[in-house]
This record gives sequence, structure tokens and C-alpha cells, in this order.
Amino acid sequence: MGFMENIGEKDGHQLAAETWREAFLRSFRACGIIKRAAEDAGVTRRAVYYAHKREPEFRALYDEAREESIEVLEDVARGRAKESSDNLLIFLLKAARPDVYREVVRNENINVNMNANLERLDKQLTDSQIDELLEIVETKRLALEGRVEEVR
Repeated sequence: MGFMENIGEKDGHQLAAETWREAFLRSFRACGIIKRAAEDAGVTRRAVYYAHKREPEFRALYDEAREESIEVLEDVARGRAKESSDNLLIFLLKAARPDVYREVVRNENINVNMNANLERLDKQLTDSQIDELLEIVETKRLALEGRVEEVR
């Protein structure tokens, strides 16, 4: 299917492929929703997906329109974050600088949970089972450090 082939129908008239593509991209750039943009252009989502899959030129224009629609959302989100939404502000900061604003897991919580689990296991396992588990843990630790190949 070529770039200028007819696909879709609006108000009972066949649409030239170039015409629906332009209408779709214009709408998609503004709303970022494939279904709505396809309806605005008078074509099905299937026609859009087909063109995206088969036509590199359309795919490039689609990707550009998608990025522009995301930038519009980001602009709106930034405005709202500055005005009133701490949650939105935090989300935007995490997205923009994950190395600075990412969630940090505290080892203290992990250690507390691990100690509770170990105490429970200590009551349920025999001494030989505990020795076997300790050997497995030690082998894995050494393997992670690159000092021993894992046996299991």
C-alpha cells in the first residue's frame, strides 16, 4: 500500500491517503490519542497501525507527532506542578532526574524483615538444613564477588 493510496471514508467520500494522514497527524499531535485522532481523520485505528507498520515515512511523522503530544502534556504538567501539585512536581522531578530523585530502599527495613524470617526459619529447620542453607548463601556470595563459580 503506497503513501497516496485511498484508505478510509468520511461523510461518504473516499479520503486520499495523504489527506487522512495529515488530518490524523494534526489531531494526534494535539490530543495524543490514536482513537480520537483516527476518528477526526475519518479512518480506523487499524488503518493507522497498518500505515505505521508498513510506511517508514508515516512512522517517522507519527513518532514526531507523538513526541510533540507528550511535550504538550509535560508543559501542562509543569504548569500545574508549579501552581498547586506537589505530587505532580515530585513525579516530574523523578522522571527528569531519576539519579537524584529516585526512591531509595532503606536496608534497615530489609534487615529487620530478614532477621524476622531467619528467626522463624531457625525454629522450623534442623541444624543440618540450616548448615546447607548457609553453604548455599556463602557459595552465592562468593560467586557474586567473582571468587568462585556457582555450583548450583
